[in-house]
Amino acid sequence: MSKTTVAFAFAAGLLGGLASRYLSPQPVHAESNPREVRAQSFVLINEQGVVLGTFSEEAGQPVLKLLNANGREVWRAGGKSTVRVSALGK
Repeated sequence: MSKTTVAFAFAAGLLGGLASRYLSPQPVHAESNPREVRAQSFVLINEQGVVLGTFSEEAGQPVLKLLNANGREVWRAGGKSTVRVSALGK
């Protein structure tokens, strides 16, 4: 490599770094105290990523479900219940 090539590469890197520093848009930060959070569903997970609960809608009805560590539904509120009352404690 010639000294000219190295000098041009260095100058191009320096110019690109300066341009990205001063010409890039400012980062956007989330609101610190949001008044409202909207979503089609909310999912509660543990540290391993296992789903422990959901808050969503089924057939136009709000549904809150709690699941055990194996993913089996243990409690539900709202919507059409498919869990038998006798099975809730097992």
